[in-house]
Amino acid sequence: MEETTSVDLVRLVIFGMMVMAVFVILIVIFVLVYQRKLVNEKLKVQELKLSEERNLLYHSFRVQEEERKLFAANLHDELGAQLSLTKMTVSSLEVNEKNQVKIENSINLLNDMADSIRRISYHMHPPSLQRLGLNSAVREFIHKIHSESTAIFFEENGQNLLSEDENLQVFRIIQEAINNALKYAIASEIRLTISHNQEGIKITCKDNGKGFSPNEKTGLGILNMTRRSQMIQCDFNLQSDENGTIITVSTLKSRV
Repeated sequence: MEETTSVDLVRLVIFGMMVMAVFVILIVIFVLVYQRKLVNEKLKVQELKLSEERNLLYHSFRVQEEERKLFAANLHDELGAQLSLTKMTVSSLEVNEKNQVKIENSINLLNDMADSIRRISYHMHPPSLQRLGLNSAVREFIHKIHSESTAIFFEENGQNLLSEDENLQVFRIIQEAINNALKYAIASEIRLTISHNQEGIKITCKDNGKGFSPNEKTGLGILNMTRRSQMIQCDFNLQSDENGTIITVSTLKSRV
């Protein structure tokens, strides 16, 4: 009888231990599921926050581009027309020995002003970007900013599959990168490469200028390039030393 009671007690203990083990396992599973749920909720919040930030950036740059476009149109149409009229008026003046040089100088000055207006208008909003595409707009931009002291080499590969807005942001990034290299790097050579593929785009802008320290204060130009890259879901990378600066913009793999 005592032996039977002992066996029953052992069975009861084993059963109790099994119940406790199952209970512990259930608690562990619950904690893991709850933690996973918290992580997923946190990720959703982060994704929502990133999405909202991208939307704000997109809206900000979109408004900026619309203002640029309007300003460029007004600059070209109004001031350009007034300069043309002034040039015609000056050209119609009676020429004699006393005023011939002054009239010629005035016409040359008006021509220079008209060229400046066209150049500023183009930088504000390149019409060729929408009409001819990214690569042609970049080539035109490089031609317009021709520098005697800096050679600019441009190479493009693959078929462009970007949207109109993405092309605009890419063009602005390239514009900023080349302008920075010309203005600050004192480079004798700039090499720009645009590679298109099914995943997106990769841009490399490399110069052989003096470079700068990564610890230096980041300027507005670099900040804008970073933000524009984020807006089109691209990674922005900048490396700089005494041998020059390399800027790389490439489509994030998580986007594909």
